[in-house]
Amino acid sequence: MPTTINNIQVISLAITMPLVGLWTADVSIDSSKPLTGSATIAIDELMASLVGTVARGAVNFGRWEGRIVGGAGKLSTVLPAKAYRGQQGELTAKLVASDILAAAGETLSPQSTNPALRTAFPHWVRSERPAVDCLEMLTSRLGLTWRALADGTVWLGTETWDAVSPKWTLMERRPRDDSYEAAVEAFLVTPGTTFDGRKVSRVQHLVEASKVRSTLWFAP
Repeated sequence: MPTTINNIQVISLAITMPLVGLWTADVSIDSSKPLTGSATIAIDELMASLVGTVARGAVNFGRWEGRIVGGAGKLSTVLPAKAYRGQQGELTAKLVASDILAAAGETLSPQSTNPALRTAFPHWVRSERPAVDCLEMLTSRLGLTWRALADGTVWLGTETWDAVSPKWTLMERRPRDDSYEAAVEAFLVTPGTTFDGRKVSRVQHLVEASKVRSTLWFAP
């Protein structure tokens, strides 16, 4: 089955997944109609599905070309100032994070279970600024990181560097930027995992003509 976006066949696709922040997908699809709103990317070769939102794009020579970002694409939304006050441990970091994301139209991942999110504040002040800045102020305070997951939710936590071992073939080793180009048979190698004994800090999947090539960058 070919790679599709909202059940429309993909001509080319480049997905970049960072350790911190939103994943992005630069795409070209076989459609003369504009693609807008929610976008589900299905990559059969990697047994993967990613949920995001169209950030921009246009029809060009009979095909739609554009960029999709992980999640709802709302983290640039400027949130109003808000003062929180807690009693008896009710005001937790997780509550503040959930409120920031919900106000912007995003969703906190159920996988956000780090103990730091149970931190209780006597008060918290959110100044008027983009939601991403509010989120980064909170994660910096807690010593956490954040990124959009494949399912479109936003994860907060610390890296566990779990080891993954899909079948793979090394195509090229690139010492200059400490990366591998590889053919990987499953969507298991993501930022924050350990692959071939190395910590993965960024991944890019290139999909073209039912062929997938993955570039993996490693943490120092």
